[in-house]
Amino acid sequence: MLILGLDVAKKTGVCVFNTEKNIIEEASLIELPNYVSVKHLKPLKQLPIDLQKEIKKQILAYHRYSYLQNSLNEIFKKYKIDLVVFEDIYNGRTTATALLYRLSAVVSLSIPEDIQRISVKCNKARKVVTGTAAGAKEAAFRWVIEEFGFTNWDFESYNDITDAIVMALYGVIRFD
Repeated sequence: MLILGLDVAKKTGVCVFNTEKNIIEEASLIELPNYVSVKHLKPLKQLPIDLQKEIKKQILAYHRYSYLQNSLNEIFKKYKIDLVVFEDIYNGRTTATALLYRLSAVVSLSIPEDIQRISVKCNKARKVVTGTAAGAKEAAFRWVIEEFGFTNWDFESYNDITDAIVMALYGVIRFD
């Protein structure tokens, strides 16, 4: 069974875990673009500055969603995924939460219908998999590093990938 674990954010952690071989087939990041050129939209300059900014923001958001969806589609082409475990986004009323809700929706809509899916709060997955207290992202990071023997992984660069590994392992536990 191949399980795809995803830590959904601007830097989306990806883990493809093979339960039959008990190995990580892939551990990577999907880094969403921070910029998209709108120079080709000459009429945009005729609009008020506030409206220009909002349109640019919406174009960037669409570009990010498309990029994420295309990246996920490549993973589904490369591997015969049986289960996707992705982060259930927390409740809140912030701009960051709104972005994560939309990214989570893109993930959910990108998963082919014949693939099972589980959404779980990352804190719950960390606690079930690593035994760390809720919210202990750094402790879960250290657990993954030790468990899999990764060397030269620093928290700042790899914490989204280790959370994706935790999400995949949560799927292993749920289906064991």
